[in-house]
Amino acid sequence: MSVRVGDRQHNPSAILETSRNLLAYTYQTCTSEKVFPKSQRWALASPTLQKAIKICDRARQYTTEGITTQEQEHYRRKLLNNLASIFTYIELAYAARRITESQFEHWTELAHLAYESIK
Repeated sequence: MSVRVGDRQHNPSAILETSRNLLAYTYQTCTSEKVFPKSQRWALASPTLQKAIKICDRARQYTTEGITTQEQEHYRRKLLNNLASIFTYIELAYAARRITESQFEHWTELAHLAYESIK
């Protein structure tokens, strides 16, 4: 039996865990010399990593206890917007042939898990 959307509650530990996993993989990928040489790192790797850090920050703000429902919805929207942006950066890295197909699939799966934990 499913739970109505209005009655669903977020699981703070799942949201934080998935956002941390996404940040860790993003950091590992973006700081790799094989994936992003230093000469090209500023163009794609740096903004991608910054977006992953923002996702982690927003996840922490969203799961903070004691905030109002309105504040929580505000952070949720910002978190979802940042997740949408990181999908774009991942797709760009794949299109620019900076990452392999398996890396692309794993990275998008991590982002999708983060998205699903919030939705």
